[in-house]
Amino acid sequence: MAAFERERDFAGLEEVFVPELRFRMFDRVEREGLRDFARRLGRDFDDGVRTGPTHVIAGADVAVVEIMLLSPPEQPLHCPPAVTQVHLHSGGRTHRMICHYAAPSG
Repeated sequence: MAAFERERDFAGLEEVFVPELRFRMFDRVEREGLRDFARRLGRDFDDGVRTGPTHVIAGADVAVVEIMLLSPPEQPLHCPPAVTQVHLHSGGRTHRMICHYAAPSG
């Protein structure tokens, strides 16, 4: 994820997620496709959003990742302050990810 944020290195995402990834982001709509996920995430990074993982809990078939989200100064409400991602995986790669966002501060 860090390489994708810095360089838009899609190959790194392919190592973590299956191509037919099912995911839910801020709008809570279930979507499918790693390329769609990368496009949406890339737009936020292009807007200046930065991330930093704060906690990771990994299990055999599930991982929980807490990430702080830093909105750009010119768009302080671009993103909530944090997201918790629940990754369901098998064979080493995530096939479904559900995102839960922290309430906006302020």
